[in-house]
Amino acid sequence: MVTWLQKINIFLATIILLISFSLYTSVPADIEDPWIVRTYIAALRSANFLANTIELLSSVSSITTLRYMVEAAYFPIRLPNTLLHIEDFKINGLNVRLYRPKSTLELSPCILYFHGGGWSLFSIDSYDSITRDLAQHTNTVVISVEYRQSPEFSFPVPFDDCLRVTQHILQNGLKYKIDSHRVALLGDSTGANLAATVALRISEEDPGFTPHVRLQVLLQPVLQAFNFDTPSYRLYSDNTFPGRSQILKFWCYYLGIQPTQDVVSSFQKNDHVSPSLRTSIYSHYLSESQLPESVREKSPASSLDRYSNQYDQNLALKVESKVIDPFVSPLLADVLNASPPAYILVAEADVVRDDGLLYASRLRAANVSVELKHVHNQSHFFLAPKLPSGILTFSSAEETWREIYQFISKNL
Repeated sequence: MVTWLQKINIFLATIILLISFSLYTSVPADIEDPWIVRTYIAALRSANFLANTIELLSSVSSITTLRYMVEAAYFPIRLPNTLLHIEDFKINGLNVRLYRPKSTLELSPCILYFHGGGWSLFSIDSYDSITRDLAQHTNTVVISVEYRQSPEFSFPVPFDDCLRVTQHILQNGLKYKIDSHRVALLGDSTGANLAATVALRISEEDPGFTPHVRLQVLLQPVLQAFNFDTPSYRLYSDNTFPGRSQILKFWCYYLGIQPTQDVVSSFQKNDHVSPSLRTSIYSHYLSESQLPESVREKSPASSLDRYSNQYDQNLALKVESKVIDPFVSPLLADVLNASPPAYILVAEADVVRDDGLLYASRLRAANVSVELKHVHNQSHFFLAPKLPSGILTFSSAEETWREIYQFISKNL
């Protein structure tokens, strides 16, 4: 029987589909589910237009409106579940949701989940379907973390929130019937940035006091704010979801600056970093020579002059120190050899594809075990939460999640 909430979601999805026809976007030729990608692109454009209009006409910020729309669209349908014990509580003042399979042993492995959404959108509620399925299919305790979000709370607040929850669980596992030596950090998109940076920070601590993370699972990770002209950014800047301009807006929020047109333009041209940094060791960490040959062969040449003396000095003064901070851009970390083993998943038609590929290369060079999964016919959003109605679900999502569950079960 279709509930009233499902009817509302079907109605909204139909409206979105109609909008998508009027906002047709060319997408990569070999991508699966092209009309789903077009629909999400159209929905994002429409949502941004509505949010910006409301901001102009009222005191409600555009990000507040976007959050309301996301939470309304992805509001979970919570059916009775006899397989999981689900509990909401606080750790260090932060809301978390714990999912415990009723069949788990007394001391269970644990997955800490940091949701995506540009450090600005989604929540433990809108990600409930993902974290619930994760607990059931891995038979593992899952703790979903409601970190504070930008732009109200820019870096380092979201990072610090996730770090404090992780430290607490690692240091107090017995309290939650968790094996502190079998804890994984998992995140998607910007949540994967938080998972990678927290894993890196924990690797610096004394394991006698804070057990180290056993595994980091990074799904389509956003890992650097230094170079927005990698091959994947050049190839997919405008024809995929969410696209370069939207990613740059989220980066602006996270770095604590307003995403004006001039600022976003400076980021696109890499004018947010000085000429000396462009030719530093950080540039080597992002060298295209470290990408797989199959990726390099398809890459269009850059139109930017790496050796240009032109840059936005005012912007660089505000963001340079953050951009090269390893807890903002873990791909730029000087030392990675103590990092936990990693599972990294990238999608071909994704602006941040090369972040994941380059991080896998750097971790392997540091003798860290890496399992790299390259999904060739999908874009950035294909593993995101399902709409409650079940429509607009990517064809590869279920199989890909099944592989992720199997890897975690085997290695955690």
